[in-house]
Amino acid sequence: MVLNKRIVNTFLAAAVLAGTWAVNGQAGQAAKGIKPVVVIEAVTGEGTSADAARLDAFRNAIAQAVGVYVQADTVVENYVTKSDKIRTNSKGFIKSFKMLNESKSSGVVSAVYRVEVSTQPLQQDVKDVVGSEFRNVGHPTVSVVGWYKGRNRLEDEVNDFAVTAMNRSLLKRGYKVVDGWLIEKLRKEDAAIVKASGAVQQSNFDQVAQMIANKLKADIYVTTYGSIQGGKASVSTKMYNSYTGQIFGSDTGYGIMRANSVADAKAAVATAVSAGMEKTLGQVSSHWQDVLTNGQEYIVVLDGYKGGKERRVFKKLLEDGDGVTEVKQLNAAGSHAEFSVYSTTKPVDFFDSLIDAAEEEGLKFVNDEAVIRGGRAIFILKN
Repeated sequence: MVLNKRIVNTFLAAAVLAGTWAVNGQAGQAAKGIKPVVVIEAVTGEGTSADAARLDAFRNAIAQAVGVYVQADTVVENYVTKSDKIRTNSKGFIKSFKMLNESKSSGVVSAVYRVEVSTQPLQQDVKDVVGSEFRNVGHPTVSVVGWYKGRNRLEDEVNDFAVTAMNRSLLKRGYKVVDGWLIEKLRKEDAAIVKASGAVQQSNFDQVAQMIANKLKADIYVTTYGSIQGGKASVSTKMYNSYTGQIFGSDTGYGIMRANSVADAKAAVATAVSAGMEKTLGQVSSHWQDVLTNGQEYIVVLDGYKGGKERRVFKKLLEDGDGVTEVKQLNAAGSHAEFSVYSTTKPVDFFDSLIDAAEEEGLKFVNDEAVIRGGRAIFILKN
């Protein structure tokens, strides 16, 4: 991928970059005042009846809405658990809702809703229950993509259970979770993802998951792989930065099966997910708070410079860039130098302004562009 003035519109359309900055964009808006409504485009609820599934979806939507304004995972989880209003009258927080899909399997109704949550009554209840004020955005958008080529039907169901349990674990901690219904829709209808999925193996499954996350503009993507062996369920979880592909959390949890039934397998998987999530969520929270505080990290490469002066000028341009909080030179040898740059500015704006500023200092890049590969931006100087 390349970036220059002529293809800014194409670059803006690239979901690989748009997703990374969704949370930061909301943060800027939240700082100016609390929005009266938080829109959850798709959220799933489950229950033994249609009414129960709808109320479960409402509770899940409320948890996501709280996560938009409350940073700490534990605060969100405690609030959702302790609030009497959520348990008895969650409808009081819902401004409007629309059912998108409904299905029934093994006596369980699953329904997907678009929900608008009113923040005014919600923020007061949060304060009353856990004493926490609404403030800046604290939780990123997450897409959970499960392995779907099990060795048998039970293992297929185990992986479905793992995704559901993972989504619930994230929801109750306030993360904005991309609904599984949307992910499955992409898997079936997006030509590029269908093609990639057809040839996918467990070793490169994360690449397909990243494609899905970028299409859905998720900040983080999670892969899960569940299996049942020897009376034990295991669920391996990995969490990645959607823009860079950097892995910043992984663990495997285990759960013991008491009997050889689907219901028992489901319970064992839920235990495995809970066990594995404690470590990975801590890693994710730490990483994302760092992103919110310091900005997204980029590795910026300067190639083809003739001397130390050009390298120093380029570094100064990086330091003076909009939204830049930190610049470190990682290495420099011959005509190649690499820098670690933290910036709160959108990638398209940051790199484009860097190209313009460099031109004013007499630094001209090949084709007036930066070559973007993953989280690396490569600037090649003209001879």
